[in-house]
Amino acid sequence: MKKPKGSLRDVLLENTDEKILEIYSILEKDYSEVLYRENFDVSKEKLDYYTQRHCEIYSKKSEEIFENFPQCLILSSGMFGGKTTLSFLLCEKFEREGKRVEMLIADVVGEDYITARSYRGSQKKSAKRFGHLTEYKKTIENLSESEVDVILLDEFSFLDVKIIEDLQEMCFANDKKLILTGLSSSYLGKLLPAFEEGSKILKNAQIEECFSFVPGFCEQEPLGRNTVRYLRINNNWVLDFGLLPLVVSKEKTHIVHYTPAMYEHTAVSILKGNEELLDSILCPSKKMVLKQNLLFGKLERQSFPSSRERNV
Repeated sequence: MKKPKGSLRDVLLENTDEKILEIYSILEKDYSEVLYRENFDVSKEKLDYYTQRHCEIYSKKSEEIFENFPQCLILSSGMFGGKTTLSFLLCEKFEREGKRVEMLIADVVGEDYITARSYRGSQKKSAKRFGHLTEYKKTIENLSESEVDVILLDEFSFLDVKIIEDLQEMCFANDKKLILTGLSSSYLGKLLPAFEEGSKILKNAQIEECFSFVPGFCEQEPLGRNTVRYLRINNNWVLDFGLLPLVVSKEKTHIVHYTPAMYEHTAVSILKGNEELLDSILCPSKKMVLKQNLLFGKLERQSFPSSRERNV
């Protein structure tokens, strides 16, 4: 893709430090094919194909898993990996056998439903919010005393590890099946705490990895297992490697866009072997966090100017 003239370097010089400048020099030199994006449009034909293939893949996978279902099953992937579709297919099988299924979703995401885009033309199912914000201990206690046979928790990797461990222990003690679905890593490619080596959650579960289609890189079979983030600078979409704070809501669509990606296009992969640069964005200094927040505020004001600014 043709590089936007001047816009990125001007922003970097004004808002970042030498380490970020060095990272983007590497990206411009060796990874120009993913550094910039004009848009994220995918044709209806491609979307229909992706949906059909995910449905085929996970219909078969659900049969295999259901035959010898574990006490706890973890379905992980990057964005649009089909893990929720697979979980819905499994829950459907349990319900056909007369089992009672309870659906939960991490309360930090702020939603009370779970969406599966490749399940029967895309469907939403109601879910109870679960986590520190919604008295998770009480929810676990109620579930332990209920006749629920199977519990599905979506976006589990965004919750504190202890919460998941408590839920998992309750399910084991009460002979309930547990399905956990969630992203395995951050947008930089770093494993989320629930997926780190030594995790009790992983130790006590069967793990199934799901994969995404990545336009331009794997369009016939899903091979993507990560998520990357782009930010909009002067109406250009630029790969974000530490320019904005670690957590930015995907609802801020005027500033950021999260998209499926190949592992080799994540910061963890690209900066492997250059630990100083990688650590600078995985564990940013207070000074860098301040710069990230300042840039975030500036981009918000540029995207949605105040009434006073509009009248100047």
